[in-house]
Amino acid sequence: MKKAVAVLFIFVILLTLFTACRKKNIITDKEGNEHTLVMKKGEYVQDELGNLVEKYTDEDGKKQTNIISFPDVIKRKDNEIENAYFKLKIPEGWKYDDSIRTFRIQHDGECTKSGAVCEVYTEINKSGDVQDDYDTKIARDRGIAVLGSDIVSDVKEFEETLFGIECKGFSSRYNDNCTHYCFVFGYAHVSIAIQMTINDECVDEDYDPKDFIEEYFTLKDLG
Repeated sequence: MKKAVAVLFIFVILLTLFTACRKKNIITDKEGNEHTLVMKKGEYVQDELGNLVEKYTDEDGKKQTNIISFPDVIKRKDNEIENAYFKLKIPEGWKYDDSIRTFRIQHDGECTKSGAVCEVYTEINKSGDVQDDYDTKIARDRGIAVLGSDIVSDVKEFEETLFGIECKGFSSRYNDNCTHYCFVFGYAHVSIAIQMTINDECVDEDYDPKDFIEEYFTLKDLG
């Protein structure tokens, strides 16, 4: 009896592992359609634009491949999210809201329980025009500051290097004890912006947004 139970237990474990592995290469799009993806060494195969490669069998029974857009976000692990360009390891004390379905993490500390904002997210501009993308983003904060409002102040521009790529950036001070950081750079024929709204109570005085990005973000090699 014990032997039969042990065999059954092993079978259940193997079945669970097989099911988990089988589902790793299947995603569901916004319309609810399932796609079986090509994978290599446990990673999604992507083209130089970040698209995914889907495999399917046509009406004649022949295996074919097709290019599909990468979803806005995929949660690969409990502590990791992914989009077409990045993998993001969720730091301790931060959380990802699966119901929003956007590439964003938010601080989960005492500072946010009162409704304070503390978040990190990305925005993709498919025009690929980094300067225009940057100008649009900084113009928003500058415009609010110029209007005489105390909502935004102390807008500062800087140049930085992220992932070995030169980028344009700025920071601005919000009146709710937050600092907004924005880094914009070109990659894979798009303009990518990493934006951060960091509450003073969430971080130490020597907090460095660049260090945070390079510690938790991984830029994919899209060739």
